[in-house]
Amino acid sequence: MTRIILMVGTILFSLGLFAQTEITDQIVYTCQIKNELSQEWDRNLNDENRALLYNFLIDGIEKGTLTATGLDQSYLPCEDCIMDAGKAMELLSFHQPLNADDQATGNRSEQMIEKKYGPDDFSHLQFIESWEIDEVSGAFKKNVKAVSFLIPNYSKSGELRGHEMPFLIWFGEPSFRD
Repeated sequence: MTRIILMVGTILFSLGLFAQTEITDQIVYTCQIKNELSQEWDRNLNDENRALLYNFLIDGIEKGTLTATGLDQSYLPCEDCIMDAGKAMELLSFHQPLNADDQATGNRSEQMIEKKYGPDDFSHLQFIESWEIDEVSGAFKKNVKAVSFLIPNYSKSGELRGHEMPFLIWFGEPSFRD
């Protein structure tokens, strides 16, 4: 059966009826999946589906069917940074000092804030994909190579400074730039 499918694909390609062209090798972009300021829109990835995606990715790392890699100093995937599930889960924990003013005394104190990030804490994902087009059929194909949760990054005063990527989760073999 596989030979027949390969033969048909080869024939279609040779006749010009199937002409896929890769237009990107690795495109990286961020996708907002939750409104951080309001609960009003969640049509893109509602709470239930966000939890399903989170559990699918974390379970995949724990079972070894998905690979987690860290990043180098240039925030690129690092071949020497492949990590186990324990290290990945450690990176999904928040440990940061927070400066706070004591209302009663007026003194400033530093408190340690600790939190384990879960599905409700992620409002953005970052993707690494390859894109292909088929000029004959007009099809556009996106192949997700890796994804990452983006973790909120807070200042010592508790203000949101942006988001950071703790690690990448690869579907298949990780690919690294030279």
